[in-house]
Amino acid sequence: MDKAIKIILALILGISAMVFPAYAGEINVNDLENTEISETKSVRFTDVNEKDYYYFAVDWAVDNGVTTGTSEMSFSPEEVCLRCQIVTFLWRTAGCPEPSDTEVPFTDIKEGSFYYNAVLWAYQNGITTGTSKNTFSPYEPCLRGQIITMLWRWLEKPKTTESNITFSDVDQNMFCYDSVKWAAESKITTGTSENTFSPNAECSRSQAVTFIFRTKAYNFNAIYIRTTPRDIDSSNPGYVIIKSKEELENYYKENESAYYFNLSLGGSDSFEDSIKKYDEAWFENNMLIMVVALEPSGGIGHVVEALTKSAVYIKRLIPEVGTTDMDAWHIIIEADSCFVSNTDFSVKYKAIK
Repeated sequence: MDKAIKIILALILGISAMVFPAYAGEINVNDLENTEISETKSVRFTDVNEKDYYYFAVDWAVDNGVTTGTSEMSFSPEEVCLRCQIVTFLWRTAGCPEPSDTEVPFTDIKEGSFYYNAVLWAYQNGITTGTSKNTFSPYEPCLRGQIITMLWRWLEKPKTTESNITFSDVDQNMFCYDSVKWAAESKITTGTSENTFSPNAECSRSQAVTFIFRTKAYNFNAIYIRTTPRDIDSSNPGYVIIKSKEELENYYKENESAYYFNLSLGGSDSFEDSIKKYDEAWFENNMLIMVVALEPSGGIGHVVEALTKSAVYIKRLIPEVGTTDMDAWHIIIEADSCFVSNTDFSVKYKAIK
């Protein structure tokens, strides 16, 4: 592609959300391929905007078959999520497992309904006990305290610290106390205000998928390093997963002719200095996801919002007044060695001005 065309294309793409096409499996650092940045809007719903906190959560939920929306073009983020919808979301997230049997005490659950197997599975696994001994109340709104409790039970009641909960409206005698405490400590929720969780408030569809999305995200640490390319035609691999010191050294050697790895820009460490800590001992329990972003403006910043086995989700911070220079960023994402990526793993962006 002609250099001038590349620059124009990059400037156009700089104002919109971008997605790096996924590779078939992990990339071999010894055989990096170029990827074209495509102008692709991740979320296909007209009522979900890039500025919405739940943008990536909805995108993940659709990609992973958790929800298809309320219509082809709408997700209805502010609609109340019903109890039958919540257990169905969880059931789909778990991979739609078959219930162990058809015994269930709820008389208001009809065989053949879209949520029938989901409710059976949730009941048999102790995720829900219903609203009474004989009812599940599938069409009642799901409350915030209820969905957090279902998530906590689904994950086999993770332990929490001994510190007190910060929300004044969640008492130790409430059924959801332990689950809300876990959710707050795990950053599944930040509450409805600094001091409140609103456990008895109805849970919206956007809140529901966000809670589930956050439980599926891996812990990570991200480092952002501006690595100016030596030429506009430099390779832009999108991402590479690195599992050893040897693979990291190979990546450096094969790409040092493309980027100024030894430059320290903006007061931060250079790429060369930043990767020195990743020795063989570090890789025993960790791995790296190396993301390369070729940007139309050196003033663009990045924030990694989440890492799941299907994608890494990155917010692009676009300044009001940008620069005309092309630049590249290496986003080094540190993840536990338990991280497992799908074969269709991808890098997804949303742009925030």
